[in-house]
Amino acid sequence: MHKEEDLNTIKIIDNHLDRFFEEDEVTIFHDMDDEGNHIDVYWINPSKESTNYSILLTCRISRNGMKVPKELADKKYIELAMILPLSWNLHDYENRSAEEKWPVQHLKSIAKIPLENDTWLGFGHTISWSPNRDEKIPGTGFNSSIILEPLRLNDSFTEIIDGDKTIRILSVIPLYPEELTYKATNSSSELIDRFNEFKTEDILNLHRINTCKT
Repeated sequence: MHKEEDLNTIKIIDNHLDRFFEEDEVTIFHDMDDEGNHIDVYWINPSKESTNYSILLTCRISRNGMKVPKELADKKYIELAMILPLSWNLHDYENRSAEEKWPVQHLKSIAKIPLENDTWLGFGHTISWSPNRDEKIPGTGFNSSIILEPLRLNDSFTEIIDGDKTIRILSVIPLYPEELTYKATNSSSELIDRFNEFKTEDILNLHRINTCKT
């Protein structure tokens, strides 16, 4: 049975999505583990011809405020999104290959970090795909992801306001190993400068330029 805060969070997210999408444009991948930190992922697949991407969006990180530093008190409620090309097929999800399912699994894994470790996630944080940092995401050259402000999604979508509570949607962008190392050695801002230099987009592209490969 869902806790009361779970049900309230689901209602908030559902009501927000209803403002932008039809019911048949949204599929929910439910989390079925036994740990109690359930994170569902919504697959939003717009039917508008003008939209060339779909969106994965977590639900339930924001059920409780994260344990953020005092100066970031207004950023304790978040959900995470990953933007996929329209060609990415998640229909019949359980029977899809590991190379197709990993974005959902990666988002769920990242989203559970603040719930399981009493910590927080925010702008510039990086998360490896595996404890073995050399391990690549199936079918890709990426080994990690960075959390950034959304580039493509507008503010009316990425800010969910419910009374005095504001949930911010942040983007998850996969990184190559060299980009992860560059960020750790330098800073998130400097990595973003590299992204800007190479015109890196936030739609998942398995063949995008590695901005830090020498």
